[in-house]
Amino acid sequence: LVADYTGGTKSMGAALVCAALDHGRVELQLVTGSRANLVKVESGSEIAMPASVAQTRFRRQLHQALSLWHTHAYEQSMLLLGELSPPMAERNDYFAARDLSRAFALWDRFDHTGAHEIINRYRGRLGGSLGPLLGALDLLNKEVPAREPLRIFDLFRNAERRAAQERYDDAVARLYRLLEWSAQWLLKEQAGIETADIPPDRIPAGLKLQKNREGKYQAGLFASWQLAAKYAGNEVARFWTAEQDRLLDLLKARNHSILAHGFTSLGEPEWNAFHGWIKATLLPLLLQITAQQPYRIKVMPPQLPDHYPDRVQNP
Repeated sequence: LVADYTGGTKSMGAALVCAALDHGRVELQLVTGSRANLVKVESGSEIAMPASVAQTRFRRQLHQALSLWHTHAYEQSMLLLGELSPPMAERNDYFAARDLSRAFALWDRFDHTGAHEIINRYRGRLGGSLGPLLGALDLLNKEVPAREPLRIFDLFRNAERRAAQERYDDAVARLYRLLEWSAQWLLKEQAGIETADIPPDRIPAGLKLQKNREGKYQAGLFASWQLAAKYAGNEVARFWTAEQDRLLDLLKARNHSILAHGFTSLGEPEWNAFHGWIKATLLPLLLQITAQQPYRIKVMPPQLPDHYPDRVQNP
């Protein structure tokens, strides 16, 4: 199919060009020829010439695929990019867009190693705009004390991305795991207690724990926080005293979720309540602890980007 936009009104010609650009199998052409003025070409000199639109068409398709970054849909962006055939002059930009979409898709799936391997190839081309984010990714790939609390913070950012996609059940499920993991980490770091194998002499009076099939005492979320309040320091104890009732209320809503023990689909109000509480109370507690040695994490790592970097320099 060939769309010829010679003549006609400007609006008709513009509409025809736009339609042809959106349809990958339609070619564009224009009838032209030699001219002595701006009125018309010389009679007898007319010739149909193809319009060079490959680069324009590719740029439009590239922009459409990368627009999915606005909702952190890196996987879908990568899949769309995989369907494109870039012109030779656009191959550097194409491979960068495809690789970086894949890198953040891996990060979004908690594959920090895979994300790091790809992003390292482009680190010198990204400039300084992603500096703090890439610094966090480096630590997520090192055996250092800061790694585990950074993974907890990374889970919080992941939950926010699910909420941005209106996947509230998934988002709240991640916050529940974050809450559980936080207690586990505090107990391990501050008291040397693993919630999967709690020494009988560390179980306070009044706290009833059941043995598993291997004869080990284990603690769920609420019991883990009770243990943390006793053994993980004064800051944790004060947090638990002030917040345990509010936490119980939030857990009731979560327990009715279809991804927990019920059949209810959670919505934005339940997400806002849980997210707001964690952001206002739990995260400040964790940051108060991680600001100290040996972690030295004073602020939350930034969210993954919601737009493709403004400029990825050519190699």
